[in-house]
Amino acid sequence: MIKVVYVVPIIAPYAIPRYQELAKNKDIEVHVIAERDTNAERAGWHFQNIEGVKTYLLQGKITKSFEIKNRKDGYKMQKSRVFSTELRKKIKEIEPDVVLACNSTQLMLLLGQKRTYKLGVVVEDTLRAAEGRSTVDAFIKKMMLKTADFYLPFSDDAVAFLEANGIKGPFIRSTWSMDVDFFRDLSQAEIEKKKIEYGMIKKCNYVLVAGLIPRKGILQFLEAWKEMKIEFQRDSDLFILGDGILKNDICRYTIENGLKNVKLVGNKSYEEVSHYLQCGDVFVLPTLEDLCSLSVLEAMAAKKPVLTTVYNGARQFVEEGRNGYIFDTLNKPEVIKVLETMYQTDLESMSAASEEIVENYSTKKVMENLAQELLKMCSAEQ
Repeated sequence: MIKVVYVVPIIAPYAIPRYQELAKNKDIEVHVIAERDTNAERAGWHFQNIEGVKTYLLQGKITKSFEIKNRKDGYKMQKSRVFSTELRKKIKEIEPDVVLACNSTQLMLLLGQKRTYKLGVVVEDTLRAAEGRSTVDAFIKKMMLKTADFYLPFSDDAVAFLEANGIKGPFIRSTWSMDVDFFRDLSQAEIEKKKIEYGMIKKCNYVLVAGLIPRKGILQFLEAWKEMKIEFQRDSDLFILGDGILKNDICRYTIENGLKNVKLVGNKSYEEVSHYLQCGDVFVLPTLEDLCSLSVLEAMAAKKPVLTTVYNGARQFVEEGRNGYIFDTLNKPEVIKVLETMYQTDLESMSAASEEIVENYSTKKVMENLAQELLKMCSAEQ
């Protein structure tokens, strides 16, 4: 049996089934080390024990958040780092065979430790996201990534990012995965009831799930939304789930432009998000930068067509014209064209395509493949 340790900033609800699925393999013992116990910005995110998995909480020190500005398009984003001084000690106690880090800060904290384990790092980075980093930060990130023994790129964009930094592997191609049943738990009768509860009474109900922050491109998307033809405005509603620093700006914009068909729903629990997705008709994420957005797969699991952007690493899950479309949020005529196309599209066939495609990314399939790759790697070392 091999011991596999995940080091994560916080235990996310969507990750729990992944750990449990990996732990079902009789040859793998799964440990999860969390650096923080909660996230005030994410409903339902907190430290918890996971059945079948050994969990540990370090209570790492959270540094002040810092701002990254995209040099080309000017949007900004806030980030923070967590430093867990007990990380090295905890890993030494566990005596793992494999450690999977989630970011370069964790790699830095493990630097210099005498390793009897293989160190891998999950990579979601994209060249687009790297545009905002200073030369010094980019160099440090590159050096830290090179300390890993292997890499788990979650998208084609992540592979391109690694290769641009001179890293050719070894790669274990993996990705986000879905507990598909979680996004299909409502009966048709329950969906109809919740649609009334949510006010989803229009012909086409768009659902947008994102933090209300500049890099999600929501205000730019609304500029196109407001110019749609009167029949589109009459037949469509946009439900925005999330919260953030742009909440007041978005609210003001909808009022000033008379966008009564835009509804700000606020933060919702993971279960509530799944219900909104099941009740909606189309998922849209107009992001200006997303590494590999899990919400795209969540929407597909809920059998929904997907509209997302050229700036989203998860666009690889969208087959244009089959289960959705890809657009550039900064190109308003292009956004309008996509919305017009969706207005005239057979949504049922696109929904069926999303359902078919997402089956390849079920948690069972993705984690079974990861288990085999990790076991193969460890057996080759012996």
